[in-house]
Amino acid sequence: MIKKFMVNEKVIAYEDGEKNIKFGVNHLDKVLSSQESKVIVHQAYERGSAQFEDKSRNQFTLIHNGGAYTLISRK
Repeated sequence: MIKKFMVNEKVIAYEDGEKNIKFGVNHLDKVLSSQESKVIVHQAYERGSAQFEDKSRNQFTLIHNGGAYTLISRK
């Protein structure tokens, strides 16, 4: 199921059933400071994607495509 959350006034979609995705959502939404998450969102906007990982080394990519943001988990 596709779910959405907001980070720095941007709506980010993600697939709820994707492995470890809840850790990426939590990392962007709660762990990082507003400034840190803003850098990731801006990089995705400028470059089309931004890669990051959480403290447990789960890896994620935030994709910007046509005005929409999507968070995916990388293996």
